[in-house]
Amino acid sequence: MEQQSYTQPTLFSFAPESGTAPRTERDSRLCEPNPPPIRESDLDGAQLIHKKDLPGPLSFAYLQRTRAICELDSQSAYRSEDGASLYGRAAIMARMLPLGAQVCCTAAAWVWIGGDFPDTFDLLSKSHFRSAVHGRPIRAFARKVAPAHIITLAQLRITKPLRTVCDLALLPFDERANQGLPETAYALMHQYNITSGQCLAMLDELQYMHNSHHARSLLEFFQDYELHQARMESLEHRTQAARERFHNASCEASALENGLSRQLAVQPARRAQQEQG
Repeated sequence: MEQQSYTQPTLFSFAPESGTAPRTERDSRLCEPNPPPIRESDLDGAQLIHKKDLPGPLSFAYLQRTRAICELDSQSAYRSEDGASLYGRAAIMARMLPLGAQVCCTAAAWVWIGGDFPDTFDLLSKSHFRSAVHGRPIRAFARKVAPAHIITLAQLRITKPLRTVCDLALLPFDERANQGLPETAYALMHQYNITSGQCLAMLDELQYMHNSHHARSLLEFFQDYELHQARMESLEHRTQAARERFHNASCEASALENGLSRQLAVQPARRAQQEQG
């Protein structure tokens, strides 16, 4: 039996992962309705590194130790510099998978926001893949995905951020919880300005998908969390405004008090002058 959905926004942390790469101006174009495809020149230099191609057996370990590369398996890796950008990650994923493969779920989330490399290669396909790629199995989802939900990044076909969030929410509850996928989904929403309302609207189109009920529970939890954050920000804003009003009133009161004190100090001197005159 599956566990119950989340209900307490204040008990769950949605801070984006530390490994999430910042979005550059070029990356931000992918938030547009029809973002431009990346050019072949954007992929230059994004290559996989194989242990056998290095000058010595210790070179691979040294590059790992200095964090110049990120290990895929015991024999291959990719450059950390390439993994720090959206286009670099798209090129890395495209070079590991068959041409024309459609990437979704955790693999798509890694391309969009980075972080730890996924444990599986999630593809949209009706085929069954038995061979592992770089020590990771290929997980196929036999789903019909609307063409509007997929974008092509050079050779890589990938679900857009909004659809990727919904696909992550549709994964089984245990997998989401064990792999920290709710945080990944929320980080994806945060980075690409996706609202829970947009996700719920798309989920309405996918209502016959398996786990759609639990996916809706997660997205509604996100929505409650967003409302909670909005209320807290509004409360903080009102509190700050009240503090500013109190400060201004205190300054005015101090000015009046100082003026009154000066007047009281001057009046005895004037009386003495009048008496002497």
